[in-house]
Amino acid sequence: MADVISLSSIVEASKAQISTDALGDEVVILDTNAGIYYNIVDSGVPIWSLIKEPRNVTEIVDAIIEEYEVERSQCEQDVIAHLQQLFELGLIELRN
Repeated sequence: MADVISLSSIVEASKAQISTDALGDEVVILDTNAGIYYNIVDSGVPIWSLIKEPRNVTEIVDAIIEEYEVERSQCEQDVIAHLQQLFELGLIELRN
């Protein structure tokens, strides 16, 4: 069964990647295992900045809500979907 990210999951950027600091509304990530570059843009940038250190998903949602006008339920869905995509690409590590 695949790992599923929940609000109580702890996530952090994988050690097998190198990323830039936010360059305006973009972050560039190099997956050193696969040799592939990824761009994260717009709403993904603050999420990436928050997961450079281990954090649980609720902390990430709280920080996004504090910064942007967004409904909690929508923010939770969007953050979890974004983190799930990063996890499937191998860019983050997950601890449930």
